[in-house]
Amino acid sequence: MNGNDAIAFCEALLHDSGDDAESGEASFRDRIHSAATTISGPPAAPGVVAAIVADLDALRERAHAEMQEAVRAGKNDPHNWRRFYTDASLLRVFALLKVEEDVAGNVALENIAVLDHALVVAGAAGNGRYELITDTIATLQRKCRPPSPPTAATDDSPRANEILISDVALSSSTRTVPIIDPPPSLGRFAREHVYSPFVLRGYARDWPALSEHPWASTSYLRSVAGRGRVVPVEIGHDYRADEWTQAMMPWDDFLKRMKSGEALYLAQHDLFFQFPALQQDIIVPDYVYGAPAPPRDFPAYTPPANAEQLVTNAWFGPGGTVSPAHTVRLHLLSLSPYSPLFGRVRGVLETRCVGEEADPLPQDPFFNFFASLSKSEPSIFVLTLILALSPVQAVGRKTVWLAPPTATPFMYAYPPPSASSEDADASRNPAANTVAPSMSNTTRVDVFADARGDEEEGEFPDFWKHAVPLAMHVTLGPGDALSLPPGWWHATRSEETSFSVSMWY
Repeated sequence: MNGNDAIAFCEALLHDSGDDAESGEASFRDRIHSAATTISGPPAAPGVVAAIVADLDALRERAHAEMQEAVRAGKNDPHNWRRFYTDASLLRVFALLKVEEDVAGNVALENIAVLDHALVVAGAAGNGRYELITDTIATLQRKCRPPSPPTAATDDSPRANEILISDVALSSSTRTVPIIDPPPSLGRFAREHVYSPFVLRGYARDWPALSEHPWASTSYLRSVAGRGRVVPVEIGHDYRADEWTQAMMPWDDFLKRMKSGEALYLAQHDLFFQFPALQQDIIVPDYVYGAPAPPRDFPAYTPPANAEQLVTNAWFGPGGTVSPAHTVRLHLLSLSPYSPLFGRVRGVLETRCVGEEADPLPQDPFFNFFASLSKSEPSIFVLTLILALSPVQAVGRKTVWLAPPTATPFMYAYPPPSASSEDADASRNPAANTVAPSMSNTTRVDVFADARGDEEEGEFPDFWKHAVPLAMHVTLGPGDALSLPPGWWHATRSEETSFSVSMWY
C-alpha cells in the first residue's frame, strides 16, 4: 500500500453517491466523504487530522452499534453499516499516515488493530476493501520491529505417525465412531459413508500444518501473522457458564496466555480470512466437493451459498475447553459480531434463514468435515486436525461426542428466548449475551461428566434412557479426520491444547 492507493480509495468514495434507504446512513456517508476529501487533498494541519480521526472513531462506534442492533432485531445483512465501519477504519489509518508517513511503532500497532477489527467485525465489506486492508496491514507491520523467525518443532517431539490415540471412555456413550482404513474413494464415500459419521486416522498428517509449517510452534504462528494482530476470543471453558464472555485480544497475548493454561478459546473463526498464509498449510479434501443429496433425516439441507459452497473455520484452545452438546442454529447471526462470520457466513446462509423464524430445536445445516488440529463444529462435513502447543504435551487430542437427529427429543435443550421465565434457566446464559442469548440449540446435560450420578440421571432420565444408546464418541489425534452429516448433536472437549479446522459444505 502506498499514498497513491489511499488517494485512489478516497477519490472512489467521493464518486460513490450511494443509495441510502435511511437518513442516518446518508448523514453517515456525508461525514465519510468529508474525511475522504481532506485526506485526498493538500497536507492538513495536525489538529485538523486529529479532529478527522476522532470523528471517524465515532462513526466506527456508531456503525458497530447499528450492526449489533441488526442482530438483535433479526434484520437482513446490514451491509451498508458494515461497509461504513470498514471505510471509516481505512480512512482513519490513511489520515494518520498522511500526517506522518513514518509513524511510530506503537501508532502502527494501534492501527493494525483498527484494521483487524474491520476484518473481524465487519468482514471487510465493500469491493476491494479486503485487499486494501491486508496490504495496509503489511505496510504498517514493516514499520514495526519484525517478530522472531519461525521455528520448527523440536527434534525430540514425537512425529504424528509415531503417536497412538486411544478413545477416552465416556459414561454418556457406549459406542465409538467407526474408523475407515484406508480412506474411501470419492465414489465409495458418496455411496456408502456420506450419511454416517466416521473417522480417518492420520488423514491429514501430510499437511504442511503438521510438518514444515508446524502449527504446534507458537513461533511459527506469531511469524505468519506478523506484529500487532488481534483476534476474537472466548474467555471461559464452557459457554453455558455465567462467567463466559468474549473479547478482542492481541494474537501474541492469546498464544502466550493460552499456553500458560488460561481458559481462552478461538472458536469458529475464519482465521484463514484474517491470516491468509495459513491457507497454504492445509489441503482441502476432495470429499467436500462431493455435492451430497440431503439426508433423509435432514431434508432441509442445502450447501453453503457462497461461491465455493464451503465454509472453513479454526478452533484453537487449551486442554479442558468444552463445547457442550449442541446443534448449530440455521441463523448463524446468533453469533457475536466479533467475527467475519457476521458478514460472511450471513451471506452463506441468508438464502435459507432471512425472514424465517427459527425452529425451537434447529439442526446443523451442512455436512461437516473436521480435521483434527483443534476444536470442531460438526454438522456439515468436518475435518479435524490437532496440534499441541504445550512444551510438555507431544500431541493435542480432542474427544468428540455425537448423537443423531433422532436423539433430539431426549436432549433437554435450553428453552428458546420466548419461553416463560418459569421454564427458562436465567443463570445459563452465554455471558449474559444481550446480542443473541438463545441457547435452545444446546443441551443442559454434561455429556463429559466423569460418571452418571443419581441426581443427574434423575434430572435427565430420557437422555440416559434414550439418547445414550444412540450416542457415540471418539478421541481425535494429530491428522485425524471426522466426517459428520447435518443435524447431528455434537460436543467436544480438548484433552490438551489443540488446533482444529472444520469445513462445512
